[in-house]
Amino acid sequence: MKLLALVTASLLSASTYVNAMDNYTVTFKLYDKEKNEILTTSSLLADVGRGSNVNSMTYAITECSKTGEKETKSFRGKKFLSGYSYSVNPNSGAFEFVEYGIDDSKYNAYDKAICFNDEVKQLKSSITQKVIVGKKEFQDFVLPNGNTLKVAIYN
Repeated sequence: MKLLALVTASLLSASTYVNAMDNYTVTFKLYDKEKNEILTTSSLLADVGRGSNVNSMTYAITECSKTGEKETKSFRGKKFLSGYSYSVNPNSGAFEFVEYGIDDSKYNAYDKAICFNDEVKQLKSSITQKVIVGKKEFQDFVLPNGNTLKVAIYN
């Protein structure tokens, strides 16, 4: 019985060690155009991983539609997203990052009695890059919106 327990413990600890070798740390930082840090995050993952921190914000709008001569108005909430999501495959080095933002600079002046005309805009900027895995130094990428993403994937 002791031999069985010892063999079982040895097998379990060996598989745990193998799994630990397949774990990766993904660290990334996001900077705005003026080089101010917007975000820093780090996570441990095995094989392929995904993560996100996306929030929705609802804005009151008047939506208008016209059928023939008749115009219909409806007052409702419209959702917009802010935050980020990412996916990474450490085996291939593929890294995808999506940043969501909201431009509501015209919303305060928006008269909700009139039809909504993009007074709030959904912003989305994404990048897919191949990252060198095993390098603890950050690799820099510029997103289409001008923000800089620094990524490191290592085990």
